[in-house]
Order: sequence, then C-alpha cells, then structure tokens
Amino acid sequence: KGTDSNLQQMIRRINGGGIIIENQNLYFQLSVNNSLPIAAAASSVKELAPMAMLLDKYPVEGLSILFEEPEAHLHPSKQIAIADFIVQAVNKGAHMQITTHSDYFIRRINDRINLGRIKKINNDVYHQVLGKTLLEDFSIDESLVGAYLLKKKDDEMVEVIKQGLEEGIPYDTFHEVLRNDFDISLEISRTLKNLDHD
Repeated sequence: KGTDSNLQQMIRRINGGGIIIENQNLYFQLSVNNSLPIAAAASSVKELAPMAMLLDKYPVEGLSILFEEPEAHLHPSKQIAIADFIVQAVNKGAHMQITTHSDYFIRRINDRINLGRIKKINNDVYHQVLGKTLLEDFSIDESLVGAYLLKKKDDEMVEVIKQGLEEGIPYDTFHEVLRNDFDISLEISRTLKNLDHD
C-alpha cells in the first residue's frame, strides 16, 4: 500500500481515463458516470491497463517492471508522455526494463538524460531551458539508465550489445531507416513533379 498519485495521474492523462474493477470485471472509466468494459476500450488503454492497476495497489519504489513496447498503439505525443512517466517511475525507485521501437520514446528519454547533465553543470541554465521548452521540472541521472541493442546475427542468434550513453541512448538504426525512407520519398516526389511538367 502507499501508491503514488502523481504517477497514477500521469497514466490517467495518457489513457484519457482510469481503470476500475466492478463485480470482478474491468472497466475503462472516462468520467464519474461514463465507463465501458475494458474489452471495448482502445488498444492503448488495454496495453496500459496492467500498469494503471499496478499503480493503484503498490508504490513503484523497489518494483522491477518489464514494460514491452510501452509506445504500442500510442500517438507520438502519448509516446513522449509514457517516456516521461517511466523517467518519473525510475526517479521514484522503480527498476524498469523497456523494449522499444520508438524514436519518439528514445528521444524523450535522451532529452531527460541531457537535462540531468545540464542541471549538474549549471542549475540556472537548466531552469532557463525548462522555461524555453515548457517541460516539467524533472530529469534523469544517466547512471540510472542502461541501453542495449539486440542484433540478429547471421546464425539467427541474437547478440546483446551494451550501448554507450555519451550522447544519450543511441538510435542510429532509426536514423538509417529515416534517411532511407526520406530519400525514397524525395525520389518519388521528384519523379512525379517531373512527370507533371512533361
């Protein structure tokens, strides 16, 4: 017992409502008088329901939580919000193991790591950055973060490669995909534009 209302509120904001149990059935509660069975809720709500229920019963301090693809079925703005939630949970003593394919998620974690670095160097500059970016006043110490890349080898085995955090969690593989995709889109657009002018 002894839950954290700030973390509970963060999950409720991300979901747009809360999870309630009535007669041993789960419901997604949008407002005091408006709820629906969890099975009828959006995929994102169902994905985050176990975390919401965990937070209603236990404080996160000392818990070890495996959260596979917390960004699943979430709009990019909510992927960023779930990254902030995870940073807050870790700052409160949770041990989180995360798998992700989201560059939005990783970028936000990196922003919070870099804010922590700025804060260590110059607290006044840290607060200036918060004022300019309108971010909430929290960061994460890089010593609380570890990053690993899972890479499939030629023999179909998976290699676990520890990543350095010099510039935050690396996401070079995301950049490579984005660059390639951008180049393809640019070539298609140029070709279409040239055809329209012919």
